[in-house]
Amino acid sequence: MAAHGDVETCFISAACNRSPFSLSWGRNGLVLYGSGNLVAVYQPKNGDESGSVLQTLSQHSAKVTCVRWIPKGNGEPSDEFVVGSADKTASLWRRQESKFEVVSVLRGHSAAVTIAEAMYMPTSNKDDLSTLLVTSSVDSTVRIWEKKQGSDEVTCLQTVSCGNSFALDLALYTLPTTSVPVLACGWDDDRIHLWVRQGEGFREVATLKGHEDWVRGVEFTANDDGDLLLASCGQDCFIRVWKITLQHGEEQVAEDEIRVKEKSFTIQHGDKSQSYAVVLEAVLSGHENWIYGAHWQPAVFNDGSRHQPLCLLSASMDKTMILWKPDPGSGIWLDQDRVGEVGGNTLGFLGCQFSPDGQSIIAHGFQGALHLWHHVELTQQVWDTLAMKPYHF
Repeated sequence: MAAHGDVETCFISAACNRSPFSLSWGRNGLVLYGSGNLVAVYQPKNGDESGSVLQTLSQHSAKVTCVRWIPKGNGEPSDEFVVGSADKTASLWRRQESKFEVVSVLRGHSAAVTIAEAMYMPTSNKDDLSTLLVTSSVDSTVRIWEKKQGSDEVTCLQTVSCGNSFALDLALYTLPTTSVPVLACGWDDDRIHLWVRQGEGFREVATLKGHEDWVRGVEFTANDDGDLLLASCGQDCFIRVWKITLQHGEEQVAEDEIRVKEKSFTIQHGDKSQSYAVVLEAVLSGHENWIYGAHWQPAVFNDGSRHQPLCLLSASMDKTMILWKPDPGSGIWLDQDRVGEVGGNTLGFLGCQFSPDGQSIIAHGFQGALHLWHHVELTQQVWDTLAMKPYHF
């Protein structure tokens, strides 16, 4: 509660912007979402305490289009996040206890910034981390930025032209057994473009085809075997799960053996070359309208070990969210649970997120409302909807 003379803030009502990437739930428990030109800091319901907007952050002069916490590889709470805005800029923020400050403003795009993504990268000094940032804009470019450890200055490393297309979503991760970053771009050409950092710049190594309409969302994770899993969703109402694995020499294939078609690419890592294969793992069908978000359940960290639950959450304009899991026996991905809204004028969901522990899920709708469900473990799995305070839009 902030007080200024005889005036104090008692309650904040702020709707979520109509953008698929305007909400992010961090491992620190806080939900950030764009509301007009501001970023709202929301504390979800905790025990008997109802959820509330703690404060709003001001930096941008036009609508906030994207908000994303920057995850830490060891599962510790996030303390930095990136924001994209229609004012042609993006910003990097840092949280210190209850205070938020702007670290740097990224300028260079000639039109609205629609996506901002970031990850931490190890340097030659293992104790230091640099921050790799990627932004996309309706000016048909993707810009790649870097912030060195100990400096607040962000430098643009590369500008990628999308030609007559533009990127609708971006995802960053590192290739298996390396610290080499890989960038997935979902474009409006119905394809996913994979870029890998080689030297000081990124080069395109593969194009994944399969979607029959715009690719609206992409997100990486790593399974317990160390392979990369990439989830993609689109306006064709399908979700695709891709696997990226390290190739170990030439595999012998029998003439009568049926195998899934794969794409291969080779990178230079240090003084040796490494080859990777990309295969389509699954195609998930269940939604009846455009799918705007597909997100992996956060990994579980315990005593230095990491476990990735194979659970995927999707949100669609058909007013539902679906939780997908592979069947333990057959390995076929199935819709395990479905939640959503019945009737009314919600007009569907524009985005979704897991809570840090995976026991709650949140969605934001076309009308700006937040919808929250919590997992209740009874004789069977139940998702209980939690009341949210109403917001103006």
